[in-house]
Amino acid sequence: MHHPLVSVIMPSYNQGRFIEAAINSIHAQTYSHIEFGVLDGGSTDNTLDVINSYGGAVRYRSRPDFGQVAAINEGLATSRGEIVGWLCSDDELAPEAVECAVEMFRRNPAAGVAFGDTIFVTESDAFAGRSYADNGWDTRRVIDTCRNPIPQPSAFFRRAAIEGAGALDPAYRYFFDFDLFLRISRRWPIVHLPVVMSYYRLHSTSLTSNSAPYVWELASIYRKLGVWRPKALSAMYARTAEYYGHGGMHWKAFVARVRSKLWSIV
Repeated sequence: MHHPLVSVIMPSYNQGRFIEAAINSIHAQTYSHIEFGVLDGGSTDNTLDVINSYGGAVRYRSRPDFGQVAAINEGLATSRGEIVGWLCSDDELAPEAVECAVEMFRRNPAAGVAFGDTIFVTESDAFAGRSYADNGWDTRRVIDTCRNPIPQPSAFFRRAAIEGAGALDPAYRYFFDFDLFLRISRRWPIVHLPVVMSYYRLHSTSLTSNSAPYVWELASIYRKLGVWRPKALSAMYARTAEYYGHGGMHWKAFVARVRSKLWSIV
């Protein structure tokens, strides 16, 4: 772990207006031993024009695929780094993000995931908030509150932890990272450094802004992990209601709130 290879995977699809900033954030890293590649799902906008403007300095492939999870799993399978992470093509890494991750793993040799904080930005790069994970990661607390403290762009993984826990579940489109964090945490510690390691972009076409159709994944993850504590299920359905409400699915939000209330009195 003195100077490990870090693989950064960038899944991409029709984010030509943002991908240049994302790629530049990789090239600006203060840590140099990085393997980087773009896995593009057959973009029809100017994405490939942007990538090709680097004159071959960016390794990529572009073809129709089965979405973000499939692309990341392909990247995990074909990359070589001891440490791995993925950066969506509309987000950016802070310049010292990879260096911080390497140092966290060096100081915590048993850790499976190392993560920092993020700054949320708008389409025009305006500040939109900051994440905080003051209490780090505690698996029971995360499950009992259904609150994931890890901003995905700021997370890096030890390859051995992903290989031990298994790849991303292709059944999920939004909460696949939450599922992976929970699976890894059963065997590996997850460590947090309270520094900004990424810039997480919020815009109208991102999954973050259109997540309500995928909130059923939370119940699926809890079932898969065998979580049956009433407190945890009450929190999970309350969280589900929040997502449905934000997405305008008010009847589903009402049903989820009722389920949350029922589990709270068990």
